[in-house]
Amino acid sequence: MHYSLIFSLLVSSLIISQSNAQVQDIDGNLYNTVQIGKQTWMEKNLQVSHFRNGDPIPYISNWEEWLDAGMKKKAAWCYFKNDPKLGETYGKLYNWYAVVDPRGIAPEGWHVSSSKDWSELIELLGGSEKSSSQLKSIQLWNPSEYCNTSICNGNNYSGMNIKPSGGRYHEAGVEYYYHLGDVAEFWIPEKSPDIWDGKSLTIWRSSAPKINDNYKDIGFAVRCVEDEIVVALNE
Repeated sequence: MHYSLIFSLLVSSLIISQSNAQVQDIDGNLYNTVQIGKQTWMEKNLQVSHFRNGDPIPYISNWEEWLDAGMKKKAAWCYFKNDPKLGETYGKLYNWYAVVDPRGIAPEGWHVSSSKDWSELIELLGGSEKSSSQLKSIQLWNPSEYCNTSICNGNNYSGMNIKPSGGRYHEAGVEYYYHLGDVAEFWIPEKSPDIWDGKSLTIWRSSAPKINDNYKDIGFAVRCVEDEIVVALNE
C-alpha cells in the first residue's frame, strides 16, 4: 500500500467516527450521522417537505410556477425530473429561498451547512484535492476521461456518501435538469455580492470541491450539520 494512502487512512480514522446516532426531521425522515472532527453531519441529503414549524414547503413541478416562485422570493422544492424514485436516492432539490427561510428546514438543533462548515470539513480531510474522493460515494458517479481511473467514484472514507444529485437549472428561460451522475451541488444559506445569486458548494466528478455563486431559483440538494453546543462556564 502506498505510504500516502496509509497516512490518509490513519488521519481519517482519527477524525472520523461513524455512529448509530440518527436525527429525525419534522416529516419523520431519519438520517444517519457521521462525526468528522468536531462536526456532526447528516449522511444523506435532506428529504423534508415542511418547515420546522409545520408549514409546508411548496412542491412545484411546473417550470413556469418554479420560476415565478423564484421571482417572488418564495421557497420551493422538487424531485429531479419530478421523479420520486430519484428522490429516494438523491434527496429533494430546493431553491435558495427555502434554505434561508426563517422558519427553518433543518431539524431542531441542526442547520443548513454554511461555507464555514464546508471549508472546515474540506480542511480536515486534507484540503480540496484530497477531500474530493473521501467525500464522494463509491458508486453512481459517471466515467470521465479526466479522472485518474476509468470511473470517478470516490472511496467515501469520510462517511459523507455524497452522490451526484445534479440540479434543476435554466438558461435563456428554458428549463433543464442537468448532470445527474456528474455533479453534486449543495445550497449554502449565504448571499453572493450579486443580488441574484446565492452561495453553493460544488463537487464535479473529476474536480475538487469549490464554493460558487448560483442563481437563487436553481434547484440544488441540501446537507445539514448539527449546531455546536456552547457551554457557559460559571465565573
